Amino acid sequence: MRILNKGKYLQYLPQEDGPSPSLLLGVRQRRNDPWYTVENNLVNQIVLGLPREASQPIAPLKYPEGLMDFQIKDVQKMVALKHCLNANPMGLGKTVEAISMLREAEARNALIITPKIVMHQWQDQLSSWWLGDEPRVHIYDPALCNQPRDDGSIWIINYEKFQNEAVLNKFRNFQWEYLILDEAHRIKNRGSKRTKAVKMLPAAHRHALTGTPILRYVDDLWSILNFLDVSYSGNSYWNFVNYFCKIDETPWGRKIAGLTDDPVKVGILNTLLDIICVRNNSVEVAHGKIRSTVKLPMTASMRKVYRDLRNLALDELPEGLTVANGAVLTMRLRQLTSWPGLFIQGEVGPKFEYILDVCQDNPSEKIVVFSVFEKTVEALASYLNQHKVSAVTITGQNKVLENETNKHSFIQGKTQVLIGTIGAMGQGYDGLQEVSRTMIVLDRDWSPEIMEQAEDRLKRMGQQYPVSIQYLEVTGSFDAYVTRVNRHKAEDIRAALEVTG
Repeated sequence: MRILNKGKYLQYLPQEDGPSPSLLLGVRQRRNDPWYTVENNLVNQIVLGLPREASQPIAPLKYPEGLMDFQIKDVQKMVALKHCLNANPMGLGKTVEAISMLREAEARNALIITPKIVMHQWQDQLSSWWLGDEPRVHIYDPALCNQPRDDGSIWIINYEKFQNEAVLNKFRNFQWEYLILDEAHRIKNRGSKRTKAVKMLPAAHRHALTGTPILRYVDDLWSILNFLDVSYSGNSYWNFVNYFCKIDETPWGRKIAGLTDDPVKVGILNTLLDIICVRNNSVEVAHGKIRSTVKLPMTASMRKVYRDLRNLALDELPEGLTVANGAVLTMRLRQLTSWPGLFIQGEVGPKFEYILDVCQDNPSEKIVVFSVFEKTVEALASYLNQHKVSAVTITGQNKVLENETNKHSFIQGKTQVLIGTIGAMGQGYDGLQEVSRTMIVLDRDWSPEIMEQAEDRLKRMGQQYPVSIQYLEVTGSFDAYVTRVNRHKAEDIRAALEVTG
């Protein structure tokens, strides 16, 4: 075969020793011309055996502390690649890996685009894993009229802000060194305003993070790959679909029916992803429980009510304070942060919004949620079902048959979320570990032993995967102090109340 490199395109003359032109992605041929004009993309480089754009050599990390072995390898590859897809499953620390990558690369500046509800979580993780108290992390606030500057800053912004043309122009007129998309499957619709906006942002390095790069069919990948680099996706969506997808001809037109049956093309797709992607099998790289704390912002309306409730609790604290009566007096504060709708008409709260985002971003994951409070459990189930996420409850108020039916629908049916009180579901409910590896805790019980029993609903015999346990905390609230109060020091409750809100 003969190949002439013309930059964005190749000239290809097939001969007996070369691959068939049918294996090339983005190819055309003039009539009576033996040469084919071929896109110079990664698929064709793989097919033709061409050298690819050189990545940096894999090098030891300068800051491996705190990372698991598989995370060290992931970060090494992320640093070496110019553009990278991190497709690790939920719970394996994509956020931590991205931050470690920025630290290793000594990023001059970076723009991180995330769902709104996790912006403060990114800020907290950047502080924990890299920057400490350095004032370099900025959550974009249009009210402050803040402007990107090349001063080593890391900017965090949510997808929805780019619906505003003025905001988009402000960020597209700046040359970013690193652009990171969290939950990148949110740009799978190639025609959406959101997708078009983020693709306009100039960046030397692009990274996409998503545990679900393919939500339905392999064509979901095209827009993410195209965001990373056009050489990863090819120029045309339909060329990509015709190459990698099975197509059914229906009376209503052509319909994508799944991945191609061609084993050679399936192998090419796997090779492409091996080159540009980090993805691990949870069973092989992680074990036991992976606990994390997700810090969420307190809304302005919550803050006002929180301060009122806190001051009331402080006024009511008796001189002979005990842990037991202190726990009763602080209960309303904990209820407020879990479900503010109990106190504020129509207020959903950040914890409900976070859980909804997790469910919608990971539709194939079955998730167990715990709360101390029955009203919170019922309100969350109602909220999720209203948003077309199937959820059922296990509580002490339910009849025994209802609890068993709900458990059965979670284990053997299509229910995605099982929400229970720690008192009702914390013991005696076996089988959840067979279908779920993800637990979210809305609010803690005071007893670490009881929380351990709740965690063990998933980490027990029959669990094949590492268990991801996320504890939700509202920043500046009493959440962080529950279970940390020394059971022999009731004054810890008074001290915690005085520093929150």
